[in-house]
Amino acid sequence: MWNQLKQLLKHSAIYGIGNIAISLLSFLLVPLYTHYLTVGEFGVYSLMIIVYSLMSLVVDLGLSSSVSRYYFDDARANGSETPSVFRKRLLSTATAVTALSSAGLAVGSYFAAGWVARALFHAPEFEIYLRIIAAALLCYGLATAPMIYLRISERPLAYSAITCCQVFLFLALNILFLTGLQLGVLGIFYSLLASTAAYAFLALAAVARDLRPEFDAPLTRKLFRFGLPFLPVLLLKWVIDFSDRYVLDHYASISSVGIYSLGYKFGQGMAFVVTAFTLGWVPIRFKMLSLDEPKIVYGRVATLYVSVAGFIWLALSVFSGEIIVLTSPASFKPAADFIPPVALGYLLYGLFVISVTGAGVAKQTSGLPLAMLAAALLNIGLNILTVPRFGPMGAAFSTLAAYAAMVAAGLSVSQRLYPIVFEYRKWAVLFAGMIALAGAAAVVPEHALVALPAKLTLLAAYGGVVVISGTLKRSEWIRAAGTLSKYLPRFLQARLDAIVDQPLRRPAHAGTANAEVSNT
Repeated sequence: MWNQLKQLLKHSAIYGIGNIAISLLSFLLVPLYTHYLTVGEFGVYSLMIIVYSLMSLVVDLGLSSSVSRYYFDDARANGSETPSVFRKRLLSTATAVTALSSAGLAVGSYFAAGWVARALFHAPEFEIYLRIIAAALLCYGLATAPMIYLRISERPLAYSAITCCQVFLFLALNILFLTGLQLGVLGIFYSLLASTAAYAFLALAAVARDLRPEFDAPLTRKLFRFGLPFLPVLLLKWVIDFSDRYVLDHYASISSVGIYSLGYKFGQGMAFVVTAFTLGWVPIRFKMLSLDEPKIVYGRVATLYVSVAGFIWLALSVFSGEIIVLTSPASFKPAADFIPPVALGYLLYGLFVISVTGAGVAKQTSGLPLAMLAAALLNIGLNILTVPRFGPMGAAFSTLAAYAAMVAAGLSVSQRLYPIVFEYRKWAVLFAGMIALAGAAAVVPEHALVALPAKLTLLAAYGGVVVISGTLKRSEWIRAAGTLSKYLPRFLQARLDAIVDQPLRRPAHAGTANAEVSNT
């Protein structure tokens, strides 16, 4: 179990570093958008990016789940065919399927753009944005299967590098189009199209040696049988994530959409942590079936996830006000209130991914859409009831309630198929502790000399919550301490050697030597 956890930690750390780089680059976009777009234009951008996210889910067709499942399963059950040959056929088939589906969707979306702009948004000027999005969807579809393949073949460095390149190009083009050419919202979507095209090219190039001109129809049927139930799951998750913006636009104003979207965007900082974990989790979750007690291992992973993700959530919640103040004009200050509930919702989504592992193990995913449908209907109903009365805050807590219902429904479905030994008591202690500490931070005076030390103290107090919860067993504390004692001395010795050896490499010139010693 410990080796599997270390592998999960290694992969998640690599994906996490990539996500940190992505988040830092995305962080730079926030002040760019808030200074070069009006609040209303930011709302328009938010609505259009919602459309893009929805259509990209349709392009996936659930293959993200089915390809990873059969990669580890059928590769061991194909008779004389070697795993390598089968996996290349799996990649080639999945790439062909997503290429065809994305092409069809892109063409249909391009010609329907005018009708959608007038009928759904009552804004004919949105047509140009929707047509650019249609072209970007084709590029995204071409990259879908190759990027899945990089994850499940345990090539996180390549995956993260390609993703970072896309985001860096998106940032650079945004700066050019917004500040140089003054194209406004249109410039953002031109940037999206160009960066997604580069993303597709790099993804296909990374797996080019494994692609073959072949298509396996029986394998395609297997992939769809397992993966298609995940399509409504993803679409219903989209409803939970983004329907609140549409309801806000209907009951409130486009300015409310802009402010709420900014708070939501920073709340999605939690999603970077969740994504890092899930990207590392996918390649090894079915490998864990070979362990002696996989049901216990899955339960331990869930508890460790809650403890680590809880710390990140607490940090976002405690410093939510400072985040908005440092990045945005005063008109966006109310966005800070939406960060904690939105971020907690994304934390719960990561727990949902773990909670439905049993359905994947049993290869019975048909019940998951019903679980998601219940959560989505709850979200829509709460939005309709709360947004007219409480505005954006009603939308934020409706999203949180839907994610909580999602976890409960997912557990109900999955535990009947493959019962995992989840540690519910430890979850309860961790959630109660992090929420209590966040509540205490909310009443801390805003004076800088008081606020910063108090908030840092509350953040440190979370370590006590983890100890009280019993998240790590005594044997695991010992293993963790042993791992640190093994690698930490090497790091310290390397730093000491560098410091000691530095004067021996000094240049002969006194001025340069003095400067180098000073820097050391």
